Amino acid sequence: VKILRTEQEGNRARIRELEQRNDDLERHERNNQQEVADLERKVNEMTERLTLLENELAEKQTTAEEMYRLRNCVKYETLGYHYILFCYIREEMRAADRPLLMVGPLRAERVDDTPEEPTPIEQQKPGLEDMTPSVVSAAVISEKSNGVSVVKVSSKDPNGNTGSE
Repeated sequence: VKILRTEQEGNRARIRELEQRNDDLERHERNNQQEVADLERKVNEMTERLTLLENELAEKQTTAEEMYRLRNCVKYETLGYHYILFCYIREEMRAADRPLLMVGPLRAERVDDTPEEPTPIEQQKPGLEDMTPSVVSAAVISEKSNGVSVVKVSSKDPNGNTGSE
């Protein structure tokens, strides 16, 4: 009976030891499962963040390409506008050098009213040919209702006063 009791106590001690090992293994398994779940969550968060950053980078590249294209477009349109304006002003200046077609008076009693000397106001107004290219480039071109083009130029006289013709 003593042998059986010692055997039984030995078996109980082994069972307790096995149960403790089993509990330790189960605890480690739960910890491992929790760590795996945490790592999966972190991987998913990082993947989502990476995707957002990739999308943001793609948008930024698209925006940069569009901005580059628009800058070039504006640059070429501005150059084209300045070239057209330059050509138009050059033509107007050439046209100013050409003799004008003079029509005689419609009535016999009409006297030629062209003054011999320019008036003081006309002496103060600069002509297009007297201006530097930078002043001529500041010309504003408009068209009257009858189809006649007019070049309006802002310039400074020698005294520094601003005038327009």
